[in-house]
Amino acid sequence: MPLILHEDDEKKWLDDSLNISEIKKLIQPFDENEMQAYTVSRDANNSRYDRNVEHIIHPVLYSELPN
Repeated sequence: MPLILHEDDEKKWLDDSLNISEIKKLIQPFDENEMQAYTVSRDANNSRYDRNVEHIIHPVLYSELPN
């Protein structure tokens, strides 16, 4: 599972001088109420497609999925 950080903890996480205790404080479950989920382009999983474009993460509605 990926680690999800609060924006204000990003610089702390990248600090090379963090000790184990400080790292453990940052590794906490992220509040699910602060998350959003939505479908994205199928091209996001297609290695033949240039996925290094901003629109790849924009929400996409598919008719075969419930809204």
